[in-house]
Formats: sequence, C-alpha cells, structure tokens
Amino acid sequence: MPRWFNWKFSIFYKLALAFLLVITPLTYISLHFIKSGKRSVEEELQRSIDSRVQYYANLLEIDMARVTKLQREQLIDRDLLNMIYAASIFTDFERSQTMLRIRHNLELIAGTSNFVEKASAYMPTLGRVASNLYYGALPEEEYKAVETSVGQTGDESLMNWNGRLLQNMAYPKQAQAASGTGEAPTLVLSIEFSVPKLRQALAQLADYEQSCTISSAAAPLSRQTNAMRLPAG
Repeated sequence: MPRWFNWKFSIFYKLALAFLLVITPLTYISLHFIKSGKRSVEEELQRSIDSRVQYYANLLEIDMARVTKLQREQLIDRDLLNMIYAASIFTDFERSQTMLRIRHNLELIAGTSNFVEKASAYMPTLGRVASNLYYGALPEEEYKAVETSVGQTGDESLMNWNGRLLQNMAYPKQAQAASGTGEAPTLVLSIEFSVPKLRQALAQLADYEQSCTISSAAAPLSRQTNAMRLPAG
C-alpha cells in the first residue's frame, strides 16, 4: 500500500474521530433540550386543561347552588303561603294577582340558570300546580312521585322520574321532621333540570378530561355526575 494512502487514511480517521467527539455531546445536549422542552409543553398543557376543567366544573356547582338557594327562599314565599292557607277568603281579583306574582317568581328561578327547564309549586290542598310554564290541575301521578321523594322530613331531594331530573323540597319541613307522622306536605316546590343541557355540559368537561390525564381538577366533574345520576339517553 502506498505511503501517501496510509497518510491520507490516518488524517481521515483523525478527522472522523474528532468530528464524533464534537458532535456526540452536541447531539446529546440537543436531545436533552428537546425532551425538556417537550416535557415543559406537556406540563403547561396539563395545567391549562386542569384549570379550564376546574373553572367550568366550579361554574356548574355555583349555578346549582344558586338555584337551590332560590328554591329554598321560594318555599317560604308569602304569596305562596297566602294562596295555600288563605285562598278561601281571597276575592277572584286577589287570587288572580297572587297567582301572577307566584308564577313570576317561578319564572325568575327558571331564568337564573340555563340548566333549569321548569320551576313548579305543587299545592295539594288546592288541587293545583303553578309553574313558570302553566297553572292548572294537580297532576296526581307526578305529584305522588315528588311527594314520595322528599319523605317525612321534607329535605331537599334529587330524583329521576320518567327521564326527568327533579329537585324537590317540601313545606312545612320542620313540622314533618319533628312529628314523624308522615302527614302530607302543604307545598312541594320542584325544580326540573334540563337533562340534554346538563349532559352536554358534562360531556364537554369529559372531553377535556379525556384529552389528558386529570386528577384533582376532575373531582368536581365526578361529584356532579354521581350526584345528578342523569337519566340514560
């Protein structure tokens, strides 16, 4: 083999070795920065998703809490109680005006949340029901279901009935709880939630949950889903 060939081969070998010695650390450093950057992006995305899920889950909880508060306040509304206990001494005009105010209040409750379909006041002693949508005869089967759901204590209850999601409260609550006699309530106030709208809201949160692993931020979503037990659709 010619001497000049050995000399060129030796130079090439040294250059290749020098190149590898330089490029290998640079490659390792580049890969490290790429992995680090990828991890930072994933963590930032995770925080963004967690924050958004937490935000919408909190909005849903706050919305439901506001509706429940208004429902409790309406349960002791003066017009409702006057209609139940003093309707017999009202003139037709007084009865009509009182009912208009009752329905107006029920309309306000229904309008405070996009998830409320209907707010109803069942008045069994009068054989009537008033809601934000209508006023008419007491629907016996429906009333029996909501009355049974509140039990003897009159406590707030959430029930599925014929594919409808109803939150019910009874009056007088304290008297029933104290006596334990199981006497019929004089008033049951029911809030019907829109199942399609609730399902859509929960599905949107579930989409965020599925897009990335979510732990603490998904807890409110799980609590709402378990508490509501939405009817199958």
